[in-house]
Amino acid sequence: MLKLITFLMLSGCSQKFEDTFSTINTSINGYLDVDLSDSQLEKLQYDSVYVKINNGKQILMILALIENNKETGQEQLKWVSADKVMLITENGRIVKTLGLNHNLVDLRKENSSLASPPNTLRENSFIYSWMPDYRYNFRAISHISHIKNEILHLSDWSVSTQYTIESIKFDSFKNHSFENRYWRNEANRTVKTIQYIGPNMDKIEMHFIKRFVESKS
Repeated sequence: MLKLITFLMLSGCSQKFEDTFSTINTSINGYLDVDLSDSQLEKLQYDSVYVKINNGKQILMILALIENNKETGQEQLKWVSADKVMLITENGRIVKTLGLNHNLVDLRKENSSLASPPNTLRENSFIYSWMPDYRYNFRAISHISHIKNEILHLSDWSVSTQYTIESIKFDSFKNHSFENRYWRNEANRTVKTIQYIGPNMDKIEMHFIKRFVESKS
């Protein structure tokens, strides 16, 4: 049933964003980077993100849906590409993927809601689940540290950010760990992030375009 609901939702999204997808290469298997002009970025009808998966080309994904996570009370943003790949983020953290070769089917924080990556040293514990092969409920410890303030640029826009690194280590994978990276603006919203969905799995880089355009600096 979940797969059917997802398929129907994505089909609706494809129709809704047909004009945008028809003029921009939004496929994760595209051969050229998507690099829109200032005017094109400002005129985008929908909230969008630039995305790179591993060493692939830069694509554009569109915000298809915003839903409330009843368990955490936080908004989940669902970003979709023309070829029906979906990334779901919560407070800038990727919590689920659809349409990749290996997918993060669930990411949750133990005992409380997913927190925004903090700006000070902190440890949290998370539970990861992946498909295929029914790999469920792998516990990981995250250690987040503030590194520095940094100015990020996108086209002619710039924004002041706080850059943090999150180290992830798993109880069950002693020799496997990875680092996620977050750049957050003065409103504590994620402007850019580089995350792994699991050990030895896809690396996903995201630039949240609207956060740059809104900065006007």
